[in-house]
Parts: sequence; C-alpha cells; structure tokens
Amino acid sequence: DKNNVLVYSRAFIDIKQAQDILKEKDTVNFILLQLPDSSQANEMVDRLENEIDNISAFTIEDFAVSNAKMITDSFLPIIYVITIIGFLTGAVVVGLTVYTATMEKLSEFGVLKAIGASNFRLFLIVFEQAIWSSVLGFVVGVIGALAVAKIVTDLVPVMLIEITPGIYLFAFLTSMLISLTASYLPIRKIAQVDPAIVFR
Repeated sequence: DKNNVLVYSRAFIDIKQAQDILKEKDTVNFILLQLPDSSQANEMVDRLENEIDNISAFTIEDFAVSNAKMITDSFLPIIYVITIIGFLTGAVVVGLTVYTATMEKLSEFGVLKAIGASNFRLFLIVFEQAIWSSVLGFVVGVIGALAVAKIVTDLVPVMLIEITPGIYLFAFLTSMLISLTASYLPIRKIAQVDPAIVFR
C-alpha cells in the first residue's frame, strides 16, 4: 500500500519484507496495537512505557496530534508567507488596474464633479470598478484552479486535490477585501480632482 504526504511518499509493507529489504532482522521501530477495549488505551500507554525501556507509546489521538503538530510547525509558516505574498500581489494588480482605469477617465470624473456629482458618488463608481475586476479575476481563478486540479490528478492519480465550498467562499471574500483595499489610491486621486479640468 502506498500514498503521498505533501512532499514525500510512504509505503506500507509486511514487517518481514521490510526486515529483509533493510537487512535488519531484529529491529522494529513501529508497532500498532489493537486493544479489545479502547477505553484502556491510556492505561496501556503508561504500562508499556514503564515496563519497556527506550520506547514511546501513544494513543491514536496523541499520535494524530503529534503528526499534525509536525506538519503545522513545518509547513504552515510557509503557507502563511505564500498567502501574504498572494494577498499583496493581488492588491497591487487590482490597485494598478483600478488606478489606471481611473486616471484614464480623470477628465470624465471632472465633468461629473462639474455637473454636481458628489465625491461619494464618484467613490461608488471606483468601488464598482474594483469589485467587477475582482469578480472577473475570481471566476478566471476558479476556472484555472479546476483545470490545474484536473491535470494534476490525471498525471499523478495518487495526489488528491480537494477544493471545498468553504475555500471558494474564503477566496471570494478575500478578493473583495483586496478590491476595497486597492481602491484607496484611486479614491484619493478622485477626491483631489478639480472640476475645472474639463475646461483645460
């Protein structure tokens, strides 16, 4: 039996086969025990560690926590850094897109101001541009993610890629937050627009 764990593969084989392959006839480094009564697991852990030297015994729950902690300590900081970089990159891209679109239409915003449009109304226009940019980017990103997941699972069948509705929701809300954050510079620029620009 074989499976993959993020950056490495592992296989399960019969203990005698493992000893033959590793040339270690008298060495065992991992033993699974199944108790008739699972409620005695903690008692058995204490008994094993007290009666056998140089071993570590774990219940299923403790073993799962230990493995999860190793993965959390090893990989989550990297994931956090990648997430922050992705957030900043998205904010810059959306910000540049919205800023460029705003600057190209600066005279039109001046006309709107000249005929009485309030800054609040102009801000809503910028927010709408930013939100539509993010919605379009989100749709393209979802399509790209599904395509990549399909290609990866076809090429490497043992690798499981699961994208849950919660992930989609988180990505969508994050893209909206990026949009609103990235709209700050264009909004400042519009607030400083002189309506007299239409007469120049």
